[in-house]
Amino acid sequence: MIIAWNVRGLNKRARHMEIKAHLHQFHMPCISLLETRVKENNASKIREVFGNKWSWVDKYSQHPNGRIWIMCLENNLQLTMEDFSDQHIHCKILQHDGRTICITVIYAQNQLQQRQDLWRNLKRTTLTIQDLWMVIGDFNNVLSTNDRIGGNKVKDSEYLDMTSMMKDSGMFAHDTRGQHFTWSNGVVYSRIDHALCNKQWLLQYPECEIEVLKAHISDHHPLKVEVKNQQNHSRVWEKLKKLLPKLKRIMYTTTAEVANIHMNREKLKQAEDILAGELTNPTYAANVKKWREQLI
Repeated sequence: MIIAWNVRGLNKRARHMEIKAHLHQFHMPCISLLETRVKENNASKIREVFGNKWSWVDKYSQHPNGRIWIMCLENNLQLTMEDFSDQHIHCKILQHDGRTICITVIYAQNQLQQRQDLWRNLKRTTLTIQDLWMVIGDFNNVLSTNDRIGGNKVKDSEYLDMTSMMKDSGMFAHDTRGQHFTWSNGVVYSRIDHALCNKQWLLQYPECEIEVLKAHISDHHPLKVEVKNQQNHSRVWEKLKKLLPKLKRIMYTTTAEVANIHMNREKLKQAEDILAGELTNPTYAANVKKWREQLI
């Protein structure tokens, strides 16, 4: 359904090419890229890399650095922006099955006081919501004392405003699978990227899964939201996905440069797997950083 990812910049060619390649494997009809750092006059040029099948939503009037980009496949979804600020974009999405859902994409400010403006905006948005609603992205905010290791202990004051907003708005933190922590600098590990939803979402999509993917070349892990097809078409799709690597090998013409990129991707994946078993090991963290730099 959607992926939300703080990519920590898109300006370098190697970086936006690698992000495009990484996202392509998930076949998501809606993708939100956070902290793009792209000025408005460069946006069109960089978006061309992703192809012409996407429609784009942003709000440069709120911030010059393109804090939030939302891209949707034009043939799959009809997206309408309903509200926005420098910290969020709220949209209605008409799906191909005729059902309307609401998605709010978040890239919150670093300062607690600034985030209070965001919490007020979300509580105000609640008054207009009658549909299924998900709020997803980088909140720059923990939700419990278990959401950070390796740094200062989490204080109650760090999450009380956000949990109060959730209670007032009827929002729930959706369960995730995969890595618990969603951001790291190699020393501190925090869970600051979240997916929240209302009761209507939980009732309509009991099989919804949210996966914390590998961070790849960012220091944030993407969140992937997937709603299981209740008509069992997922089995066919799984078979097609298993065939895809074989088809790629048949069609793929290897060059030294491309082979090197694939090798570096595999090395990064291996390094991330090792780090996941011992998050506070500085050697493992340095190895992940090394292979990220090789890619970008």
